[in-house]
Amino acid sequence: NPNSIHRVNYKPYYSVNATYTLNDNMNFRAAFNTTLARPELREITNVFEFDAFQMGLVVGNPNLVNQNTKNADFRWEWFPSQGEVIAISAFGKEIRNQLVKVFSLKTEGLAAVFPEFPTIQFQNDPNLGRVWGIELELVKNLGFIAEPFEHFYIGSNLLLAQSEIKKTQERYDANKSLDRYTPKNSPLFEQAPYSINSWLNFDNDKTGTDLNLTFNMVGERLVQINLTGEPDLYTRPVPFLDFVFTQRLNKHINIRGYWKNLLNPAI
Repeated sequence: NPNSIHRVNYKPYYSVNATYTLNDNMNFRAAFNTTLARPELREITNVFEFDAFQMGLVVGNPNLVNQNTKNADFRWEWFPSQGEVIAISAFGKEIRNQLVKVFSLKTEGLAAVFPEFPTIQFQNDPNLGRVWGIELELVKNLGFIAEPFEHFYIGSNLLLAQSEIKKTQERYDANKSLDRYTPKNSPLFEQAPYSINSWLNFDNDKTGTDLNLTFNMVGERLVQINLTGEPDLYTRPVPFLDFVFTQRLNKHINIRGYWKNLLNPAI
């Protein structure tokens, strides 16, 4: 609209970091920062698309505002030797105006003058969400087992998180129509309660061979809030196992290949 007036409200975002070095191979870190997440263009554009899977209209929401997050974390890290690390982190977040995907049906009943479909739209959750948890990280050379294992590294990253936000009254009433014992709080949108990343790596500079086997799995996540009486939609945890190899033929040529989803689980 060429007659509209664009107003910009400036808001500062800041970050503070501190590191205490206990000795040559051990650190303590603390950090606090604020961040934002802007709606994507498709989420705010008032354009209609038809979702044949859910038989609903995907619509934009021009009233969306930025999501604001406060982050705080503390980390202890130890480097036993070159290329190795053992670390433990604790973190917490506060999220305002979280962007969530909502499935709803607003009908005019007999007064409707055109076919009505449910709508799928991103909205800002008006309640304050919180996330807290711990993260464990390990990278270890396997040469301590025997000399032939000195080119092998094993690593893992484990995230455990708890999230909570109070349901809006409309959402609580919709859930209660299905389950009268439904809780008043819910996990945050797209926040997994856990994630696991592990890998086994073989790296030999002399032969130019690099082999990497990785495992990944993320816990169930809320991906859609339903206001029509059906249960909210969650993703299911799916384990992934991938293999990647690189072989150096000469100074200028490498061969690279991979196998994805070796487990191929039934979902």
